[in-house]
Amino acid sequence: MFFENGESAVRIRSYAHGHVATLLAMAEQLNVVEIINAHIPRNKQKRLPRREGLSVGQSLLLAAIGRSCRPTSKRGWARWAETTSLYLWRGKQLEALTSQHFWDQMNAIPVAAITKIERDLVQKVCTQYQIKPDLLLYDTTNFFTYIASTNTRPKLPKRGKNKQRRIDLRQISLALMVSKEHQLPLFHQVYEGSQVDVTTFNNILQSLTERLTFIFTELESLTIVYDKGNNSKKNQALVDEQRYHYIASLSPYHQRQLIAEANQAFEATVLPSGEVIKTYRVEREVWGAKRILVVYISETLRQGQARGLEQWLNKRTKVFDQLSQELLLARLAYVKATKEIQYQGSLEKFLEDLEQIRIAMIAEKAGQTPGPAQVRYQLENEALTPLEQQLIQLFNIEAKKPML
Repeated sequence: MFFENGESAVRIRSYAHGHVATLLAMAEQLNVVEIINAHIPRNKQKRLPRREGLSVGQSLLLAAIGRSCRPTSKRGWARWAETTSLYLWRGKQLEALTSQHFWDQMNAIPVAAITKIERDLVQKVCTQYQIKPDLLLYDTTNFFTYIASTNTRPKLPKRGKNKQRRIDLRQISLALMVSKEHQLPLFHQVYEGSQVDVTTFNNILQSLTERLTFIFTELESLTIVYDKGNNSKKNQALVDEQRYHYIASLSPYHQRQLIAEANQAFEATVLPSGEVIKTYRVEREVWGAKRILVVYISETLRQGQARGLEQWLNKRTKVFDQLSQELLLARLAYVKATKEIQYQGSLEKFLEDLEQIRIAMIAEKAGQTPGPAQVRYQLENEALTPLEQQLIQLFNIEAKKPML
């Protein structure tokens, strides 16, 4: 903007301030810089190492503020910071804070100190804001990287089952526990990308319990929630020994009798939000202990599985459409009008790994004259396994019977 009075002009430039100022004030209240620096080794002069005039704690705080306000690469941090009021706090040119600066500062932190820094920061936050979560959520995830396969220095990146289906890339896995209130991270651990969730939960359960004991003096009021991917008979036995409560899930494929029983006894349950869901509650012995089991229908999951079953059926019927055309083109020899020929060999080839649904291929010829066969097929409800029948009943899906 320019204001001209004949000889001079005024240029006005704006900077983003609110978000940055708020985070800086919160960091000062929580002593973020001091907590980080307390775990940084001193130099020979027993002083904190500094780069470009900044301690490790100050550099990490700046990086964290950038990640919160405008996620970008370390290379792009300075370019973003110049649009904010950080220069008032920094007091020097921001161009000096290159990606190499941040990498050097992070490299100054001993690996063993990361857990201690996180522990002290979480305790400070919970104390400062009087957070007493009663429900904690635990889960795992992974993210792929572009680290070359020939680079053998990092030990964590491994190939595994990737949530983004990039099985061609090496991935790193992350275990995370957060509070339901404010989704506050309380514990994290990175681990090899090839390690399965159930093994991870077994390995870190002791560390997770130690973290909770350090943060909260009373564990009897805490409840941890984890899904079936982390659960096993051995893991559940370890959880049973702890002081806190738990809510876990079991695989429905291992509880078919319970599902069949629930299908006949669902009751309407009103949630605090007003939503009504169908549930079945029973007390039963599982893995050597009496436990309360709750079977419920999630409408979101129901719709997703209904679409999945529909897509599965459509995909398989396309295979048999193609086979039907091939049989017609082959001009099958004389076939009696009422005789049915089942192509078991073809079926086994297509369905060798698809035992859930059996599909009967039938070829017929009308009349007694040799010529092309009329091929038809159908999906039969009675051919479904008991589990699919339960799913169809549970989700109110009728198996289609296409006929050619």
